[in-house]
Amino acid sequence: MYKADFKNYIENINDSNTKSIEITPEDLWKSTKENLKLMIGTREFTALLGNSFIEDINNGVVQILCDATYKREKILRDYNAALKQALFKSSGLNFEIEINVKEDVLPKKKIEYEYHTPNTDTPLDLFSASEREKNVLDKALETSHLNPKYLFSNFIVGTNNRLAEAVAQAVVDDLGN
Repeated sequence: MYKADFKNYIENINDSNTKSIEITPEDLWKSTKENLKLMIGTREFTALLGNSFIEDINNGVVQILCDATYKREKILRDYNAALKQALFKSSGLNFEIEINVKEDVLPKKKIEYEYHTPNTDTPLDLFSASEREKNVLDKALETSHLNPKYLFSNFIVGTNNRLAEAVAQAVVDDLGN
């Protein structure tokens, strides 16, 4: 009966694990992205994995962070095999994929609140700001001598007046120059 050579077996396992340590997540993701773009197309890649990145590589498991739950589900359901194949092409190692969702991948805009501190004792009603805006708009309309019936929002663009619409839009866009 032969005894198992556990010492050599453990050394071989340790040697194979050191190969995966040499790969940094950034380098692996950079080459994997290029392979995935070729495999699934740039549009699909940008839509699903554009804001994603590899968070960690541990024990043959690649942890990928994405920014939405629906993207995670779509990747796992439809693109799991393509992602594994792209990782294999990039590293030569078979990785398992774990996709985590982190809502704060993209910085969200902080909501700013305005506080009203009245300087006078006159009460402020809900529609006073809109009344002021309407008065300013009416004054501007009177001084501009433009007909309020003719707006871009109600201008009908037909085959005969596409050129007129394009010229008018160009004039408005480049007003004052």
